[in-house]
Amino acid sequence: MTTKQRYESAREIYKKLGVDTEAAIKKVLETSMALKVLHSYQEVFRQLVIIPVRQEHQRN
Repeated sequence: MTTKQRYESAREIYKKLGVDTEAAIKKVLETSMALKVLHSYQEVFRQLVIIPVRQEHQRN
């Protein structure tokens, strides 16, 4: 059985349980992208705020 066939089989099983696997995958991908964006903003904040504040604190 190929990966695609296994997925199709699993999709049918989950469908009978009321789970939309395509929607679930989309949600995971959206969440993953949101986390990447959040991480990017955290890094920008760290570079622009945290590091300069630490450097200033160390000088004093």
